[in-house]
Amino acid sequence: MASMVVGSKVGVFHLHGNTWKCRTELESDVVIEIQDFSFFLHKFPLINTSWLLEKLITKSHSDDETICTVTLTDIPGGSKSFELIAKFCYGEKIELNASNVVPLRCAAEYFRMTEDYIKGNLISQTENFLTTKILTNWDDSVKALTTCESVLNYAEELDIVSRCIESLATKAISGKPTYDPSLVGEVSWNGITCTDTPKLIGSDWWYEDVSALSLSLFKRIIRVLDSKGMNPENLANAVIYYASTYNPGLNPDSTGIWSVDQRVLLEEIVGEEGSSVKTSSALSSKIATIAKLVDGYLVEIAADANLKLHKFQLLASVIPSYARPFDDVIYHAIDVYLEFHSWLTEAEKEQLCHLINIQKLSVDARKHAAQNKKLPLRVVVNVLFVEQLHLKASFSECALVNGHGDLFENGTANENDLRKRCLELQKEYLTMKKQISTLAKPKNKDVAKKWGFFNKLFETTAMKTLPTQNGKTSAVKALPAPNGN
Repeated sequence: MASMVVGSKVGVFHLHGNTWKCRTELESDVVIEIQDFSFFLHKFPLINTSWLLEKLITKSHSDDETICTVTLTDIPGGSKSFELIAKFCYGEKIELNASNVVPLRCAAEYFRMTEDYIKGNLISQTENFLTTKILTNWDDSVKALTTCESVLNYAEELDIVSRCIESLATKAISGKPTYDPSLVGEVSWNGITCTDTPKLIGSDWWYEDVSALSLSLFKRIIRVLDSKGMNPENLANAVIYYASTYNPGLNPDSTGIWSVDQRVLLEEIVGEEGSSVKTSSALSSKIATIAKLVDGYLVEIAADANLKLHKFQLLASVIPSYARPFDDVIYHAIDVYLEFHSWLTEAEKEQLCHLINIQKLSVDARKHAAQNKKLPLRVVVNVLFVEQLHLKASFSECALVNGHGDLFENGTANENDLRKRCLELQKEYLTMKKQISTLAKPKNKDVAKKWGFFNKLFETTAMKTLPTQNGKTSAVKALPAPNGN
């Protein structure tokens, strides 16, 4: 960590409890009270370096008083920063480093410690150190940006936050300027040990450091990196890393417990992730991890009766459709949401169900959806339609094998298994007929019309001969349209 010493005196101040005093023969004529600390100081060292202290002391001092008291409540960095400022005013040695330079730079600006008072005043000293030493080093820039949190408004006004972020983004793009000693190996040749060539650090070397930042600062870094043209895959991986380390409950491998308080955090993370991944198509496995996190989170918060529909949809729709190998979990989340938001209109329910890709539901999920009375009728009919398509494909396979038994290596054993599957399909078909009958009503022409289409579609394959145990054939007959009885 870079450091710089300012001043030369030693031992000017000493601390007793919460009271700072000067080791001088002169009695203190100024008391500065900050938080729980009191500083017994002298007027002239203070008014000779700071415009604000000169103004406050002059205003508070009276000829009838031997000592004036000034109470300060909003100093950047609090009593710790003022301790360094007081020592600076008396010429005592202080050390500037990445941990204190930002609050001290803000405090120096607050007290207006400019060159108009003394040459090499605290503003110029801290600004020079920040620019030439801190912002040129990766680790120090990260530390300085972290300390901006405690004095954020002042740091923003002085453009310190933006400069730190710009510095970090530039370094992340260009690569770490040093090698990682842990990646340097030893090679033994003919009894002689030598150091192997240092290995370059990978493109993810900066993830861990920026994950120590607050979410707002992290997002700003990601935006700047994006504007500088960093690979979208690298950006998305950084967001995923941040999501898994910022809070244990966001890590799919952890045992963290979801809480309602995490909603804002995850919404922000997912929103950032969504903006990053839209430009990259090579992140399916990575984005699937985020999709798993989001869908699991949606299941947890779906039971919150205060969760607005648009909020739920917004969070769920951030994940691109290709990121979900299966839609079972998002279907489960929507099922829970419908259960605890029964007042939704049919149109709102249909709008919500647009988030589900029925083709990506598992067999069990489709069976559940086909019998789910919470779903809109139109959605249930679509589920049954997709199930019909799967049945058609399965029957086609049965018919194919019936005409080409030599496709199996083990002959009879596999054919028997397939016959059992065909019987199961017939049962599923009969079950679907009952479900349609339950849903359909005489006035519901759409359902009856679709059922007729289902039968026509199904009949082309289902009527084909299927293998049986005795070598004969069987067929599944098309079923009549439901009459609502």
